[in-house]
Amino acid sequence: MRKIYDYVVVGAGPAGAISAKVAAEAGLEVALIERKMDITVIRRCCTACLGLKDEFMGDIQHFDDKTRRLILPRSGFSVKYDGPYRNVYGFHLASPFGTRVRLGDVKKGAAIGTDARVAVAVDKGLFIKGIVDECTANGVKTYFNTNVIDVWNEPDCVVVSDSKGNQYRGKFVLAADGVNSRLMRRLGLNQGRKWLGTYKDRAWDFEGVAFEEMEALIFCMGWKCSISLAPHIDEKLYHVAAASYDWRVDLEAGMQEFMQSKTFSPWFKNAREGGHRTSCVSNIYSTIPMPFKNNVIIAGDAAWMQECAIGGALMMGWKAGNAVTLAIKQNQINKEGVSDYINWYAKDLIGRYGTGGGSGLDFNDYFTAEDMDYLASIIEKPLRATLDFYTVYRGIGKAYLDQFPRIQDERPDIMEKLFSIRNVHPEVGLQKRRRNGFLSLT
Repeated sequence: MRKIYDYVVVGAGPAGAISAKVAAEAGLEVALIERKMDITVIRRCCTACLGLKDEFMGDIQHFDDKTRRLILPRSGFSVKYDGPYRNVYGFHLASPFGTRVRLGDVKKGAAIGTDARVAVAVDKGLFIKGIVDECTANGVKTYFNTNVIDVWNEPDCVVVSDSKGNQYRGKFVLAADGVNSRLMRRLGLNQGRKWLGTYKDRAWDFEGVAFEEMEALIFCMGWKCSISLAPHIDEKLYHVAAASYDWRVDLEAGMQEFMQSKTFSPWFKNAREGGHRTSCVSNIYSTIPMPFKNNVIIAGDAAWMQECAIGGALMMGWKAGNAVTLAIKQNQINKEGVSDYINWYAKDLIGRYGTGGGSGLDFNDYFTAEDMDYLASIIEKPLRATLDFYTVYRGIGKAYLDQFPRIQDERPDIMEKLFSIRNVHPEVGLQKRRRNGFLSLT
């Protein structure tokens, strides 16, 4: 006899795990399928920060130290986290010569304490495991070390199959299988999206890193690859990553060049590799406009243009799980049945952030290291502390708009470059990214 679950969830990341948990708590029969054997092992590069205090997808996250819960008060749910964490007090951009544009004063923030933090860094594997453990406690049937490779419809259900030939049937299926989603490709949904390029990332944990204002995420400008640094939950360690949209760039060599540079080598004078090392490659697409096809619901990084962060994934999974619960309880096994999720997605994701696409511009093509250092130096006071990248972009954009008269007076050559960028069609940068990436639709 064929087994048909109410809900088959593919991917036990934040979106899939919370969605399975919500549905199981409501009494639904749920299967949760995950390709990894051990959910606590995070292979994809991730700073694992829970952004706080800024509105995101219609909610504002808070972390309560006493109850050890991430709280989403507008949505009305919270997530327990018992693992180690570390406060983060800002986001900084650093020029090749070390001059920083500061979104948040880390020293003042650290002196104030938790009220001033903009994020907490967590152990993402333990965070997800806590949710998965609740899934198991609520009767979710879990299938780990199971790689889903195909999806199709039968008259009364959706079927997903794994690499061993096993089949799993559900009235609804959630595709929460990440940025390189296999289900998205098999459903043909990537073909209607704009391909933005191939992003490769490599990350290391180092011991002995030391510099001022370490409790901030730092993005370092002007290198052959993007360099980012982030606080680690273990205060002895620091998370360092290199990334590029160009497959030809040697990330290891780029990181060594950065660490051995005159500006940044003092930070790494006593550094040695320790802890975790990982890497990943992702094909990046614009946001899918409709997160539903043939009773398959799309959530998390499978749906969005880039990683939607832990908080965004939780929101999407929570909304999807509740929508499926309503559909099952009302015996409305179709698109209309999960309209709560589809309408929320249209309003609070697409309506707020659009389908994206980006410009693909590389500032290294327009500005020298000296130009970048000048631009960093004229933002003399810390801007509003935030870890929300949309707020970051708006804050920096306004700060430089206010400085245009000064730039025109002191560096008309840089002003000319700034205006030339405004006239560059977005497709110019994206075409360069696409040439340097690879695409698979199968």
